[in-house]
Amino acid sequence: MWSEIFRHYSLRASTKRQYSEIDPKIKPLVETLNATGRIETIASCQGHGAYGMPPYVYFKCTEQIASSIERRLRESGAGLDWTIQGLFNQDFELCYLLYSPEFHERSESIFVAIHYLMSRKKLDAELLSLGSHIKNAVLLQIRNHDEPCIAQSSN
Repeated sequence: MWSEIFRHYSLRASTKRQYSEIDPKIKPLVETLNATGRIETIASCQGHGAYGMPPYVYFKCTEQIASSIERRLRESGAGLDWTIQGLFNQDFELCYLLYSPEFHERSESIFVAIHYLMSRKKLDAELLSLGSHIKNAVLLQIRNHDEPCIAQSSN
């Protein structure tokens, strides 16, 4: 399953699209990630239930930033069922996939269109919420990384 997902993302990422072509419901999240200056988005999809395409954002960043985002997603208490998966692209560079296991599972169901219709509002709310969680995680990582280390004196 993951090899199929990665192949799909890699093929879609092979030609960079303009922001005007980015799905409108995921566009604010994509813009927020790129605006951090520490994340470069490669491909994205807002999810299309009728076609069985789950939502995702495929991006590049440092391992530390990805780790900080994953920690924030797990510890936020916001009830977001999203995670990050590391994948190597066709050039053997480590990239990351932000996705919801819940929506990925539903995309494989024969009732995919019904699932998406019933949960579209929840998905849209999560896409909006993810931006602030990721932005905060990146800012926290930058602040922690850029703070000077002050040695404690042993007096």
